[in-house]
Amino acid sequence: MWFLVESENSINNTAPKVRIARRNERLNSSIIRHSQRYGEFSELLDKAEVAYWNDLGAGALVYLRKIFEKVTVQVAITAGIEYPHFETGNPKNFKQLLMTVDEQYHIIPSEFSDNGYRLFQELSNVVHGDYNEEVGLDKFESLYRLVVGILENVSNKQELRSAVQALGWNSDGGETA
Repeated sequence: MWFLVESENSINNTAPKVRIARRNERLNSSIIRHSQRYGEFSELLDKAEVAYWNDLGAGALVYLRKIFEKVTVQVAITAGIEYPHFETGNPKNFKQLLMTVDEQYHIIPSEFSDNGYRLFQELSNVVHGDYNEEVGLDKFESLYRLVVGILENVSNKQELRSAVQALGWNSDGGETA
């Protein structure tokens, strides 16, 4: 369990007067909704939903932004795309990295491919303090669906490549020896 408490006076007093503002159970294997459909991103999706259900719109969007950034970096690393990054591994110029990755691997679904970076900007607005909880809650469901669309797109491409390889087909449609 985790609790968010508010204190009427200093929490360091001998007998602070507190009230529980929020409480929730930690995610565990019995409540993980996405199982492992999206690999390491499943837990982050679940955390985003839990934040949303607890009226933490800004927190929910931070998780979605993290997913978007991580999947883009993961594809770049897998594809051997070089990009300038901080010691944490985060890209220094996410827009350029996203454009390069999407140009080569089309991770953004075609339905909103012209707005891939706009999605990242929208998710980043919460980090930069441009959104409050209410705005985050209002936009969550649509932004969540777009981020899941990216995960599905990447997953589908990987599954199709694996199927083609399992059949022994080469890139020109012929059989491999």
